[in-house]
Amino acid sequence: MDSAGGLPVARSPRTPWIDGLRAVALIGVVLINGAGYAHLPDTLYVVPPPVPADSPSAIGLQAALVALLQGKAYPLLAFLFGFGLAMAWRARRRGGVDPAASARRRQWRLLALGAAHGALLYSGDVLTAYALVGLWLLRWMRLRARAVWRRLCIAVAVAVVMAALEAWALASMAGDPLAWGAVPGGYGWAQSVLQHVALSASGYAVALAGLPLVLPQIVALMAAGLLAARLGVLTRARWRPALRCLGHWGLPIGLVLNLAIAALVVRAGGTAGGVPPPALAALLLAGPLLTAAFVARLALRPPAWVEALQGVGRMSLSVYLGSSLAFAALLGGAGLGLGAGATSAMVAGISTGTCLLLMALAHRVARYRRGGPLERWLAR
Repeated sequence: MDSAGGLPVARSPRTPWIDGLRAVALIGVVLINGAGYAHLPDTLYVVPPPVPADSPSAIGLQAALVALLQGKAYPLLAFLFGFGLAMAWRARRRGGVDPAASARRRQWRLLALGAAHGALLYSGDVLTAYALVGLWLLRWMRLRARAVWRRLCIAVAVAVVMAALEAWALASMAGDPLAWGAVPGGYGWAQSVLQHVALSASGYAVALAGLPLVLPQIVALMAAGLLAARLGVLTRARWRPALRCLGHWGLPIGLVLNLAIAALVVRAGGTAGGVPPPALAALLLAGPLLTAAFVARLALRPPAWVEALQGVGRMSLSVYLGSSLAFAALLGGAGLGLGAGATSAMVAGISTGTCLLLMALAHRVARYRRGGPLERWLAR
């Protein structure tokens, strides 16, 4: 048993595709982070408007990111976080090790990494929220499945309400000077490392203030992963009819919803001003639906290409933090400054190239080790 990016990994016959699934989610996170890195934190949106604005290819890239990746990758990572937490707890308990002490230690270490990452490098850090929710979920580990289910239902209800509030807040801030089209002030225009850090620290502070809006959704996603591990949803035959139904109906419905929302976002030019709050709320909720259907389809028959990514999945923390370092060096103004005024195609190329390079390095390292230094440190 070891830990991959703060996500405990269980060694079992089905582990390879679970690890590979974590890598698939990580690809989406890296591509989305790269798309808007140069403009963050002085903007409201992760996916930027197309550049040039009238370029069909740039518009298509924006639509694809919104429809297929935005709001889909991080829910999958959150689900796998809860899944891995439950599997690690079970394995350590069977091995005679106190699962609470080791799990709590890992979450506090992950929280420290997240705080450093967000304050110094990338204000959109997800590790902070994952670690905070992970610490909270440790309280649920000794509860019966029925009690976890009740808490999950409450978390889903609260998450829906918070998604509506978040959508209303974004729509009401459409005219804010931080919106797209304002004077640039993101990472891509930083003049020095100190300015980059100042931007990141201020953006990270704002993100922390907004955590109450997003934490309920992360609690729900992680609790779903915890319950799925407890009940063997992804591995036991009795769940296959439910998975088949979710994959059959959820995939087309999720795709249609996300494509419709992407069309609204593109029509509005990438700002919230022309997108009704209900559509923004739907974007926050339709993403997890598509993700759940995707996972259900893979669970029925895990493809070989997913299992081939297992090494990358076991080094997800190193790849995630490595991508932030790479984007700071390539897209940030304190580095090469390639992100300032870059076209959508150029940013997509840099993001994709960075992702592929990091995945190749992680895959090679994983052939000789069970994780990078950060993964091993978390697992101690």
